[in-house]
Amino acid sequence: MNNIRETIESKLFSAFSPEHLQVYNESRYHPKYIGVDSHFRVFMVSKMFNDQKSLKRHRAIYRVLCKEMASTVYSLSLKIYSYSEWITARHVTDSRVRLESPRCISLNNR
Repeated sequence: MNNIRETIESKLFSAFSPEHLQVYNESRYHPKYIGVDSHFRVFMVSKMFNDQKSLKRHRAIYRVLCKEMASTVYSLSLKIYSYSEWITARHVTDSRVRLESPRCISLNNR
């Protein structure tokens, strides 16, 4: 495994057996980090998250990815659902259910 996105995907798949998993490398949207795989967005649906609060889910993911977070990953956006939550959420057309990350705002572009 030679890239960080594949490593993240593999570790999350092994740890959480997700029904759905997508890992997006969003580093290209961050000019300060050109050429570095540093910004990622994870969308995951897993039955393992049933009856877990959001904080507990995030902590579990950060435990699995602690090596990557301590080295190359600068930002990790998480959209995490239990299976039952996703069944409900995917039928919602409300703008509050947002899957994409906001664009990076460069400090030099004021």
